[in-house]
Order: sequence, then C-alpha cells, then structure tokens
Amino acid sequence: MTEKNFSGLLLVNKKSGLKFRGKFPNYYPESDIDNHYFSKDYQIYSDKLSKFVVNCNKKTSGFVMERISSLFQNIFIDEVQDMAGYDLEVIKLLLNTNSIVQMAGDPRQVTYHTHFSDKYKKYSNGKIEEFVLNECKKEDCLIDTNTLKSSWRNNQKICDFANKLFSEYPQCNSLQNGVTEHDGVFLVKEKDIENYMETYNPTQLRYNRKTTKINSDYDVKNFGESKGSTYERVIIYPTKKMLDWVLSDITISSFEIRCKLYVAITRAKYSVAIVCKNDIVSDELPIFLPK
Repeated sequence: MTEKNFSGLLLVNKKSGLKFRGKFPNYYPESDIDNHYFSKDYQIYSDKLSKFVVNCNKKTSGFVMERISSLFQNIFIDEVQDMAGYDLEVIKLLLNTNSIVQMAGDPRQVTYHTHFSDKYKKYSNGKIEEFVLNECKKEDCLIDTNTLKSSWRNNQKICDFANKLFSEYPQCNSLQNGVTEHDGVFLVKEKDIENYMETYNPTQLRYNRKTTKINSDYDVKNFGESKGSTYERVIIYPTKKMLDWVLSDITISSFEIRCKLYVAITRAKYSVAIVCKNDIVSDELPIFLPK
C-alpha cells in the first residue's frame, strides 16, 4: 500500500468493501488492502478497524499490542456484550498482555453489534463469558456476576418484571427507593393512550420507526436508541410477540427481540406502561383506568 493521507473512520452498518453490485455482490479481497479496509477518501471502514489492528499486530510479530500495553497499564472496556468478530480477537490479544483489562457489560442488552462477522459468531448472543473462558484461556481472569447486578435506576417492580425475560441470568435487584403515586408496570388500552400521556408524560419507546401508532406531541425513541438513557416513565409500543409474552407468557424465541424489550423496560425509574388492544383482560398486570 502506497503512502496515503488517511482521514479517519467511516461508520458503516453493513458489509464494507463492495467491488460491484449485482445478483451476487462482489467484495474486494483482503489482499487488496487499500479497497478492502478503506473508502475512496481513505477512511477506514468501522467494520474492518479491529481486523486491521489484528493483522497489523500479526505482521509486526505482536508489536501493536506490546505498544498499547506499554502505554496503558489499565484498559477499560464498556458495553462488552456488543463486541463481535475481530473486536473479540482484540480483547483476546489484550488479555495476554501485561495490562490489567477490566470489562463491563450486560448480556441481556445486546442491541447493536459493533459489526457483523462470521468470526466468533457462536458468541454473538451475549456469550462474552463463554468467549473469555473458551477462547482466551486466561487462568487469572475473574468473572464477577454479582457486584453490578443491582439497579440504581429501576424500582423493584420494574426489576421483577424485566427479570422474567432472562430467568437464566442472575436476577437484578433494585437499589432505588423512590416512591410516587404511580409505580410499577401497567397496561394501557389504545383508547386511553392520550389520557395516559397527558397524565404522566412518559417517554414513548417503539421497536422501530415502522411503528406508526405514536403521539407526535411527545418524545419518542426506538428501543435501541434508548439504551443507556434513564426516564422517569416510559410507555412501550410492543410487537405482537412482545405482547404475547406480556399477556400469555409465550416465550420470545428471538434473543434480539428479548434484549430490545429488556432495554425498553429497564429505562424507567418509576413506571412502565405497555400498550394493548382495547378488549384486553389481564390478571397479571393492572390496567390503567382514566380518572
């Protein structure tokens, strides 16, 4: 590769390095370094950044990781559950340096992978613990599932409801003791949405922009966009599969959908409202009744 003027990172949300389109798209091979890793104006593709680092480290017999370790005694990685493909390989390499590597993440909140790759694909569904144990072989790596399992955001009623989505994981307890006149998880019939919005002013959360039944006079976020945010109250517009789980405890088979619903539920401090049809009857959750 000749000397070029590199200009940063190009964020992509699909496979990069397209050579030409067609019935069977063709991509530049790894051997074509300029076009495989970089755009025409020499921004490195976001889905190739970690792969580029790994290959540079290999070409230099480990100098890249050695250099990083010499500069940083402590390395912190947040949202580790979203790491995928060659990102995991970078983590593996870092764990074998002299640096102290600390990672934090919640396998129930995998909403956006950093990129899509066949490499380490079997660990894509929040299985970061399995990756560390099976691939990194770091004998002194401590995996702590207790210290950060409690929530300062959600009250206990919200924690209990969200826990049902992932009963296989350590259950989250509330450290939040705020009390209001409207706490917990509720159903709101479609005909009562307007009244509920006026009464409690919740943030609206939807699966994606295809959800049309929202009130444009109030704040709205997609489930994934809301990740990391805290709201006093939220109202959720569920998909059919989500509502089937809420009302009938029908298992949601899709790990991605479970994660997105979990994220939506756990954004609220005090109350979560879930929109349902007007003819719904429920013994499990209280139904909002307009005053």
